[in-house]
Amino acid sequence: SPPPSPPPTPWLPPSCDAITQQQYATSASASSEYPGRVWSADQATGPPSWSDCSTNMGSSWAPAYKSTEANVLTVGFERPLYLSALRVWEAANPSIASGFIRQIDAVEPSGASHMYWQGENDDTPCGGVFVLELPTDYRVSQLMLHTRTSMEAWEYIDAVRIDGNMCLQRPPSAAELVPNADTPPTASADSSAEASGYDIKLSIAFAVAAVFGLAAAGLGAFLWRRRRSRCLSTHTHSTAKTCHTGAPTPSTAKECHVLEARCEVPKIAAVPSTMDVPV
Repeated sequence: SPPPSPPPTPWLPPSCDAITQQQYATSASASSEYPGRVWSADQATGPPSWSDCSTNMGSSWAPAYKSTEANVLTVGFERPLYLSALRVWEAANPSIASGFIRQIDAVEPSGASHMYWQGENDDTPCGGVFVLELPTDYRVSQLMLHTRTSMEAWEYIDAVRIDGNMCLQRPPSAAELVPNADTPPTASADSSAEASGYDIKLSIAFAVAAVFGLAAAGLGAFLWRRRRSRCLSTHTHSTAKTCHTGAPTPSTAKECHVLEARCEVPKIAAVPSTMDVPV
């Protein structure tokens, strides 16, 4: 059996950058932050500082109080993207309180806000990465992370990253992959122009053929008249004149028949014999 067909190429607008980009947050603000530079909101920008549980290690955002209160961390990105995924590096003190993200809102460059995700099932361990792979059909320039621990604790966010493209990607629709059999194909502008050019060429060809046909017919008539004239000139003038009158005498009938056969003159009148002449 033939090998399976490759998957269809994703639809991309003209000049679209098909390479998936990865961007860490470049700006941040929070509804609450722990006093001191090492726990401020901007510590959530850039790549992660830690690869394991970073309790009391700094270089991450933390709220002002150890509590179960809701907090919001807003992060911005240098270039808006159509998202394909996002990642959040989490930690907590105590560590068992990690897994505290409750909702994420995606904000467009225009300021329009969309609820990107909501749930109570964030089970990210301390030092782990919370991952969502939910594509958007709008560009995202900011994320609003709503956090709340399930016990009195400080939540930490070390870094936030988005993955996506500068322009929208979508798979081709069924109509694009398989033409609708009920809908007759429509000619494009290029195919219409090509058909029109073909019709013009065909008309020119017929016109040229007609001109050559008329020329050939005229040449044939000219050559026939010329040959006939030369043929007649080989006979005596009186014989030709007699034959043309259609009333040859019995003495010239033979020559008239020769003239008819050789020179393609109109058929001469029947020559009466002496038996047919009334007495």
